[in-house]
Amino acid sequence: MKTIKAIILCALLTLTSSAFAQDDFTMSFSDVKIEAGGTADLNVTFDSKVVIAGWQMFLYLPEGVEILYNSDDDEYAIELSTLHHKKHVCEVTKAKDGSMMLVMSGGTKTYEMSGTQGELCTITLKASDSFSGTSDVAVKTLRISDKDGKAYAMADTSFKIEAGATGIKDVNADGGKSGNIKVVGKDGSLLIKTVDGKEFNAIGGRTK
Repeated sequence: MKTIKAIILCALLTLTSSAFAQDDFTMSFSDVKIEAGGTADLNVTFDSKVVIAGWQMFLYLPEGVEILYNSDDDEYAIELSTLHHKKHVCEVTKAKDGSMMLVMSGGTKTYEMSGTQGELCTITLKASDSFSGTSDVAVKTLRISDKDGKAYAMADTSFKIEAGATGIKDVNADGGKSGNIKVVGKDGSLLIKTVDGKEFNAIGGRTK
């Protein structure tokens, strides 16, 4: 049922789209750095002269990267910004060409977003254990619609996904007891400082 609903919404946005000055609406995607086997967030922001009631996009993710799926909740890990109405939902469907189709709407009714610029959504991505390299990710068929159902088309865009370490996952000190830490640069080296004042060189071990 979700798939049918998303396809219908997508068709409406696509078929009724009209000419639209690109300067009147922008959608920006952050580059993503993700570890093999790990997760990372793709942040999407927007700026519009039209009050948005719905939007859609097609993400062409590289092999080995997918949108995180929460089986317990039976939904994809996509967090809509607080600018969205509480009735807004984002449906995700895999298209025939392998892309991921995202369609946001108010369902059978129309609800407007409360702002025209800022955060749009956060999409959590998951990489396979073998993911490597850097990929350009195309974002196509970008559309928005207003409260009257009028849809507007935008130019395709893209962002980068790079495989690599994203930072320290966990640090244990004092016989295995976890504590708060901070990482600082000092004389070209990398120091880890624990909450009780101990210092550890990231390469050479404890310094004091």
